[in-house]
Amino acid sequence: MKKFKVGISFLLLVLVCVVFQKFTLLINYILALMLHELAHIFVATKCGYTLKEFKLSLFGVAVELNEKIDEKDSFAINISGPFFNLFLCLICVALYWLIPVSFSILNTFCISNLTLAIFNLLPIYPLDGFKLVEVFSKYKNPYVEFMYKYGNLILILFVVFCDNILIKLMQLLAIPFSWFWGLIF
Repeated sequence: MKKFKVGISFLLLVLVCVVFQKFTLLINYILALMLHELAHIFVATKCGYTLKEFKLSLFGVAVELNEKIDEKDSFAINISGPFFNLFLCLICVALYWLIPVSFSILNTFCISNLTLAIFNLLPIYPLDGFKLVEVFSKYKNPYVEFMYKYGNLILILFVVFCDNILIKLMQLLAIPFSWFWGLIF
C-alpha cells in the first residue's frame, strides 16, 4: 500500500517561504528534492523493492520501502539521489546551450541541485552520506550508533546554527557557474 504524507514541518517551511516571499527558492527546493527522491525510488524499484510511504518533511522527502534494503543494493539506492542531482546540473548546462531559457532560472536550479547533492552527502543521519558510511562500516560501529541516536538533532543544529555555511557554500558554488556561463555567452 502506497501512502503520501505531508509533515507539519514541511508545511511550516512552506509558510516561512511564503511569509518571506522566497517562492523561487521554495519551488527549486521542492523540485530538486522530488527529483532526488524519485531517483532513489527508481533505483529501488529496479532492484525489486516496493514503495510503502512517501512523506514530505522539513529535511525533504522521506521514502520508506516495504522491504529492508539488502547491503548489496544499498550503495546504488543511496548514491542515486545525489548522483541524479549532479546529472540535473549537466542538464541545465545543456538546456542553456540548446534553447533560450533564462540564465537565472537555470543557474538557480543548477545551484540548488548541486547544493542538495553536496549537503546530502554529509555523513549525518538520516542523509544519504550517512547511509553510505553505514554500508562501508563495520557492524556495531560506534559512529553509526551515535548517529542513530543523535543524528536528527545534529542535523537540526547544523541547519539552524550553520545556515551561514550553507549560504556561503551556495554563493561559492555560484562563482564557477557564473564564470562558466560568462565564458560561453
